[in-house]
Amino acid sequence: MLKVISTLLVAASSRIVDFSEIGGIHDDHTNQTSWNNGQLLNRTLNDLQSGDVFVIPNKTFSFMGGIIVNDLKDAIF
Repeated sequence: MLKVISTLLVAASSRIVDFSEIGGIHDDHTNQTSWNNGQLLNRTLNDLQSGDVFVIPNKTFSFMGGIIVNDLKDAIF
């Protein structure tokens, strides 16, 4: 029910970006997966547009590297 309600609140021009659905790998704590998840996170955050909703599901993801985002405005996490 919550997902339906939150989806209805998102403007028609917004996107819902789910980290798992775009290739984020959970429950794998190897260095390679951690680096890949970190790179995917940075690319994704930098591609978000105003009004987009970024979802990280309730799973365990490993990340390595820093988070670097430029000019992110009005995105929802």
